[in-house]
Amino acid sequence: MKKLVEHAPTRLFWGSEWPHPQYFKPMPNDVALLDMMLDWVPDEKTRKLILVDNPAEIFRFPPVNAQRTAS
Repeated sequence: MKKLVEHAPTRLFWGSEWPHPQYFKPMPNDVALLDMMLDWVPDEKTRKLILVDNPAEIFRFPPVNAQRTAS
């Protein structure tokens, strides 16, 4: 995984299938999974790419404005 992060950080995004609705065995330890990801991606800017920017681009999420207007 570290090689993927090193060579293609703009092509990765994080997914965990939390809260695991179809998993009937002992549940994965989500904290351990996140800790593992933090070990793979120690750089904060790269984590933002993987956790925020890449998924927003792939799924075409609209930009989030700092100021929101009340509806």
